[in-house]
Amino acid sequence: MSQLPIRQLRLRPFSNTDLQIITGTRGEIYFDTTTGTLRIYNGVAGGEGLLKDDLSNISTAALNKNVNFGTGTITATQFIGTINGNTTGTHTGSVVGNVTGNTTGTHTGAVVGNVTGNTTGTHTGAVVGNVTGNTTGTHTGAVVGNVTGNTTGTHTGAVVGNAATATTLQTTRSINGVSFNGSTNITVTAAAGTLSGSAINVSVTSSSLTSVGTLNSLAVTNDITANANVVINQTPQLPTHATNKRYTDSRAIAFSVALS
Repeated sequence: MSQLPIRQLRLRPFSNTDLQIITGTRGEIYFDTTTGTLRIYNGVAGGEGLLKDDLSNISTAALNKNVNFGTGTITATQFIGTINGNTTGTHTGSVVGNVTGNTTGTHTGAVVGNVTGNTTGTHTGAVVGNVTGNTTGTHTGAVVGNVTGNTTGTHTGAVVGNAATATTLQTTRSINGVSFNGSTNITVTAAAGTLSGSAINVSVTSSSLTSVGTLNSLAVTNDITANANVVINQTPQLPTHATNKRYTDSRAIAFSVALS
């Protein structure tokens, strides 16, 4: 078997700095010694650089341009840029930029930017930005921003920001025994049996009470002023009960009762 002749193709090498000022002719190709890639010309200074297999020579400016994509699967550690258009594919990796368009696909990874459009797909990862649009999909992860739109899907994770005002509470609660779901005002009865605490606040200076019922015991540290007759239904039983006790009726008739 005869051996094929060896043929070599050699391109003129230049640094990237030099290639930026070269205009070149249509179809002319140079080797960029700075980036290790090829640069093709069409009569415009600088020409167009070709991508490497690992896409490592994509500039930040190129990544930050708006990208429109539809059905498909994208797997990347990080996507930096703005996504415009409806998305029905699957994306794995964080998105640093705004997402505009209806989303029905599956996305796994954080979104650092605003999400505008109806979402019916599944998203797993934090959203750092505002979410505007109806959401009927499933989201797992924190939301740091405002949420505007109807939400009928399932969300698992913290929400830091403002959500649309709820009409009623999801779970009805009772306030001092009165059922409350947020739909209407309620009147709460201050029933002593259901109130917490055991002391009357010192700011209470008057009361509309006409009776306090039967007191089994009463400790008084200061004088008692009565605006009506004081009726004692039981004769004091112990000598200490009558010590230094004086009773005066409301008619200002001073008298002393010596109890023994």
